[in-house]
Amino acid sequence: MRAGDPTPPGAGNTFSDVMQENDPAIDAENSEGTPFIVSFQDKLYNLGKITLHKMPDSARINVAELPEDKYQSFMENDKQHLDVREKGLERRYSSRPELPENDPRTKTYATIVVGGRVIATIDNQGCIGGHDAAIARLNGRLPDEVNGTNGPALAKARAEAAVAILGGRIVISSTAISQPQFNALPSLDALETLIDYDAMKNDPDFQQLEKMRENYRQIELDRATYLAKQQAEQPVA
Repeated sequence: MRAGDPTPPGAGNTFSDVMQENDPAIDAENSEGTPFIVSFQDKLYNLGKITLHKMPDSARINVAELPEDKYQSFMENDKQHLDVREKGLERRYSSRPELPENDPRTKTYATIVVGGRVIATIDNQGCIGGHDAAIARLNGRLPDEVNGTNGPALAKARAEAAVAILGGRIVISSTAISQPQFNALPSLDALETLIDYDAMKNDPDFQQLEKMRENYRQIELDRATYLAKQQAEQPVA
């Protein structure tokens, strides 16, 4: 059974449909201290070592009726798994607004001139562009950061590395800024990330995720029903 598949009628929230056939842990008879590992929603969960006996094919293990510590551990792991999948979907449909044209970060820091021709341009962030042949020669050979960050310091380091590879000279632009000036600019984190939720909701992965979340909520409801039944069956003092 794959994650997100509809639960067969009458099956409930159980593991029997996702356990591997002929699993030695399941087939073991009177096995003392066997690791109990279950597969659910594309993940394996170790529920600890318990004594297992050979079970008939019709036997089912209901998540909602697990001991409290096992239930809480399972649900927490499953929730984390669902949250990770949701964040991945949001990143798939996320974008940031373009920086304004007059933002100093996008202005030219320097150009690389070879034989009187500009073959590459580096902006104040350290981003480099230019002729395809030149960029191809630089690919993978320029520093990615200076002191753990980008900016004019990185632009300078990249310009020097580019000249060492391509030859020519560095021409500093009138729009170049210093690293302290760059650091004083408003953080890019202030730009709100835009998520296209309409497009995301049409993604089959989102629809599968919704089924998985619905199954998660159903387990919670089943748990509440199970606990209420247990409470009602306790003898009155």
